[in-house]
Amino acid sequence: MKKTQVHLVGAGPGDPRLLTRRAYELLCRANIVVYDALVSPEILALIPERAERIPAGKRAAGHSMHQREINALLVELAEQRGGCIVRLKGGDPFVFGRGGEEMLALRSAGIPYEIVPGISSGLAAPAYFDIPITHRGLSQAFTCITAYTEDEGLPELDWTSLAKLPGTLVFYMGMRQVAKISAALLGAGMSAERPAAILSKGTSPEQQLRSETLGAFAASTEDYSALAPGLFVVGEVLSLAAGRLPKPLEGKRIIVTRAQQQASGLAEGLRAQGAQVRLLPSIEIAERTEVRPQLEAVLSDLSRYDWLLFTSPNAVQYFFAALERSGRDARALAGLRLAVVGPMTAEILG
Repeated sequence: MKKTQVHLVGAGPGDPRLLTRRAYELLCRANIVVYDALVSPEILALIPERAERIPAGKRAAGHSMHQREINALLVELAEQRGGCIVRLKGGDPFVFGRGGEEMLALRSAGIPYEIVPGISSGLAAPAYFDIPITHRGLSQAFTCITAYTEDEGLPELDWTSLAKLPGTLVFYMGMRQVAKISAALLGAGMSAERPAAILSKGTSPEQQLRSETLGAFAASTEDYSALAPGLFVVGEVLSLAAGRLPKPLEGKRIIVTRAQQQASGLAEGLRAQGAQVRLLPSIEIAERTEVRPQLEAVLSDLSRYDWLLFTSPNAVQYFFAALERSGRDARALAGLRLAVVGPMTAEILG
């Protein structure tokens, strides 16, 4: 039996507009999606209703599946199921995402696979706060580090070498260890006045920036775990965020209840203003097939009418679909005067 290809896809940092074109294409035609908890609801909403969704967890201490179970599941799906199988991972599959382990498991089982890179939060989140992680005169390099440990203790790293690096340090998965990381860097010789910041939920409308000095974070007794997922960033480039202007709808959550076909344009405009948009279509627009005979009768004798009035973009779409089914085209409307309700209807009619 032919084994199905598995696509290891990076979902990026959360904003659906940052999906790569390849990632979007695969999501739209997926039959099965195995996804992590860090994948945003806005991206999950792009998965077709027909597709099977399998949550794989993988967030802090709340794992719903162990990595070996995920590896085995991907192999099982590829061997027993067909269609388009997508393994959807937050950020980039190969940046602290254990995508390499899944790739090796598939390779070992003889399963064909594709790697689809995603934008890592370590690059995207600082940019959304107007922080370039490299900047001439401030930072000639950046280092990405995982702060995750099983016991939530201090990672075993060469802190002396890290403290001597002149560029930007980006710690992933470290919200519970901010004070410990700061103290370790101070103990290794880094200045207590070095700028540091927590970048919480970057690229989402809930994003927050908590800026302090490294010394202040080291002395802090605050529990920052509620700010996860987040990054802990240390470096002089943080000073460039000081003049950032917030977007008008930043921090606002908005539900859009329009039909799925019409919601994307409105949602895009709201997201561009900083809002967190949830699509919850409360209506569905579909053709009334029972009136096809009456519509066909009208189309066969359009010369009897003086005006054709379109009240919505949907009316334009369904009318011209019916016209095409009847074997006619726009020439059949010769002699009719056309009227529309609303600028969008006029735009669709063209």
